[in-house]
Amino acid sequence: MVKEATIPKPVLVAHGGAGVIPRNTPKEKVDQYLAGMRAALTRGNAVLQNGGRALDAVMETVIEFEDNPLFTPLRPMNWMPPLWTDNASRSVRLAP
Repeated sequence: MVKEATIPKPVLVAHGGAGVIPRNTPKEKVDQYLAGMRAALTRGNAVLQNGGRALDAVMETVIEFEDNPLFTPLRPMNWMPPLWTDNASRSVRLAP
């Protein structure tokens, strides 16, 4: 008996950074972080749900994080050259 192949549902996973939210953070601020996470995952997941590429879903997720001042993806660090996102083509490249 041959089993029919099933196509797995896409899953998008992201994290909000390497830091922690201290236990004494006001609930309103925690809610802002959670809303930012939801917004980023919702934006990226919309790409997948509409048949888009995984890379495009990741890019949309990162762009949402970049637009939120609570998160700092792709910001220059001491050990890493600056990166820029070209919103027209959704490509990431090293800064000039």
